[in-house]
Amino acid sequence: MRPIHHGAGTRNQSSAAAVSSALVFFSSAVTPEMIRRLAVCACVAVATLIAALLFKPPLPTSPQSDTYGIVLVEPGDLGLPRLPVTATRVLPFAQQFDWPVSMARQYDYSAPVNLPSGQNLGVYVPFLGADARLYVNNVPAGDADLLNFAGPGTGDRRVLVRIPSHYLKGAFNRVDIVVSSDDRHVGMRYFYLGDFDTLQLDANRMDMWRTVVQRTGLACAVLGLLSSVLAIVLRRRIRLHLALAPVSLLTLAYGAISVPPLWIIVGILSSIVGLLIALGLRHRFESKSGGVFDGLLMAALLSTIAAAMLAFGSILPSGAKWLIGVANLGQLPLLAIGLPLLLGSDVMALRRDLAAARSTAAEQTKIAKSAEEALREEIRSRAVAEERQRFVRDMHDGIGGQMQALLMRLRMRKIAIADVESEVAAGLVDLRLVADSLDHVGTDLAQALATFHTRARQQFDAVGIGLIWNQSGDCSRIILDPRAILNVYRILQEALTNCVRHAHANHVTVTIELPPNAGLLAILFEDDGRGFEATAVSHGRGLGNMAQRAARLGAKFDVISVPGMGGSRIELIVPVQSQESSQV
Repeated sequence: MRPIHHGAGTRNQSSAAAVSSALVFFSSAVTPEMIRRLAVCACVAVATLIAALLFKPPLPTSPQSDTYGIVLVEPGDLGLPRLPVTATRVLPFAQQFDWPVSMARQYDYSAPVNLPSGQNLGVYVPFLGADARLYVNNVPAGDADLLNFAGPGTGDRRVLVRIPSHYLKGAFNRVDIVVSSDDRHVGMRYFYLGDFDTLQLDANRMDMWRTVVQRTGLACAVLGLLSSVLAIVLRRRIRLHLALAPVSLLTLAYGAISVPPLWIIVGILSSIVGLLIALGLRHRFESKSGGVFDGLLMAALLSTIAAAMLAFGSILPSGAKWLIGVANLGQLPLLAIGLPLLLGSDVMALRRDLAAARSTAAEQTKIAKSAEEALREEIRSRAVAEERQRFVRDMHDGIGGQMQALLMRLRMRKIAIADVESEVAAGLVDLRLVADSLDHVGTDLAQALATFHTRARQQFDAVGIGLIWNQSGDCSRIILDPRAILNVYRILQEALTNCVRHAHANHVTVTIELPPNAGLLAILFEDDGRGFEATAVSHGRGLGNMAQRAARLGAKFDVISVPGMGGSRIELIVPVQSQESSQV
């Protein structure tokens, strides 16, 4: 028996497994959204190219002259035409692009032209890329016209010349066109010999086509450049817009300025590279219009490839007119629609980003305000705790001590009724002072001073002391945190308490000064009492508390008093900030 070989079956199974794996991968990678985008891309690209083909150059309706009778030869001396039989190099019309572009060439057309002398005969060459002169039977008949538009395959010159009838010689005539060079690789694809009036109408239609293409191209190029510049300024898709910039510049160069042919070639090549880069960039346009933009990119790429074929290839007349239409118009929708559409999408995305940033900033501001409020609340809580401790100390050391001493003297029967009455009255005054010290001082300095003014007048009136209140400046402009305001209030309160308890004064003067733009608040508390030795009591509870509070404020605190010398004076100088200075 012959052995059975399993190699072929194994290879078939491996191939089937590979195909199955590829199908599974493709089905998982291709999404419905991707299929929809590709379909839109294809439809837009095809529609753009069809529109460009429909707007192809309006070549003359009359048939082109027989180009098989045209040959290329090297002109004679001084650029004069020569007979083809005397030339060392002769090429048929179909091989004209094999001629070196930098060399002059002579297109020689010999045909039987035996027309009546009154016949209106003319020559029309719609596309040329360099200076040219028309000769009829070796006699100069006219020069090429310089135009203001040099699109792909069109050049910037044309020949439209009426041939005088006396230039013709019987049944056989020669028509020669001597072209200085062909750096733009335009050649002479079309040559018409016929009725001049008809050719002139055809030339007018072609001139109108050139004008429309030029102006439309300029408008689209400027619009595309502005869109790219704005997008780059906004820092949106910079790589994509830089890749597409050569397309706008190339279209601008076609219609706006006469640039060297080498620059046009560089522009075509850089545009192709830029369009390929743009097509390769991922996430270039993520919106629903992404398929439209991709289609316009593809149409512009095919248009630029058509321009390259006209610039480098040997395109014969039969296909040139279609390529000329695509090369001149296929990229314009990208510049006029695609780039502004992309910019609009970027602006909308930027607006969304700005809205999100504003929302985030508002949220952060809200959080900051909450944190600030929490900090203020903590400061108030600490201030309340400190005041509670002070209140306990005042109750224990002041009223508590007085009541304990009075109770002991009563038990020992060593006090008179009048002294009891005096001690109780003094205790009530101290109790009232302590109770007043618990008042809410307000959230700004002006409110705190107003509260102190009211309480001080009540306290001084109760013990028969006159109050003189002098205040200059608008204290509502001063910015102080609640703890600082409370410290100022407590210093004044301590001065009031000491005056009521110990000064035996008849009058008290409180002066508050706020010089403009000085950044200082001056508070003076003066009485006409008996005075005291300031150095001897500087470490006492009352003055010590005042000095500590002044230190917390960063303020200057002075006590001026001499026993028996007509009262005492307390000075408090507080550095402050006004609302105007904080806004500068």
